[in-house]
Amino acid sequence: MDKHIIPVQARTITGRGVKQLRAAGLVPAHIFGKNLESISIQLNSKDFSKLFKKVGESALFYLQLEDNKSELPVLVKEVMVHPVSGQLLHISFYQVDLKTKVTTKVPVELVGESAAQKDGTGVLVQQLDAIEIEALPPAIPEKIQLDISSLVEVGSALHVSDISINTSKVTILTESESIIVAVSAFAKEEPVEVAAPAEGEVAEGTE
Repeated sequence: MDKHIIPVQARTITGRGVKQLRAAGLVPAHIFGKNLESISIQLNSKDFSKLFKKVGESALFYLQLEDNKSELPVLVKEVMVHPVSGQLLHISFYQVDLKTKVTTKVPVELVGESAAQKDGTGVLVQQLDAIEIEALPPAIPEKIQLDISSLVEVGSALHVSDISINTSKVTILTESESIIVAVSAFAKEEPVEVAAPAEGEVAEGTE
């Protein structure tokens, strides 16, 4: 697993002034954690968005403060995005202890091809796109892959218990019988019934 290092700078601009940061291609953020006073920082918006899109929200990041050789291990707790423009507005990072287990959610990525979907006999429905786990921060997977090639007929499904993962490093907290993905039948089109005209009435369009 690659080590994801993000250069950041201490931030003194707050309040409405952060608009200037965003205009300059920076995003305001803060770091918080157990026994840690909140630290205001700023970082390159474009670089973070590119990395975050690639590795996902469960990845372990290392923040490297300017003029400081130490790297602060963090998890992303919240990313605020403008609902219309999609502009990155603010990021919250949570500092973690590399020797203390944390609880987080990891995205599930479906891989392979379902015969039922390929043949057009059913439609694939993903009911869980992430599962909750407990692990030491360095052991948190960026994503969990699940092979769907065993889904060959309508009604077949894969559960949390079907996930293959190193249980000596990662504990899955989501209920094992929870369905992650299943094959459902296509919805049938119900025939439209046209009521016959009552006796003595003339059907519309027949006059």
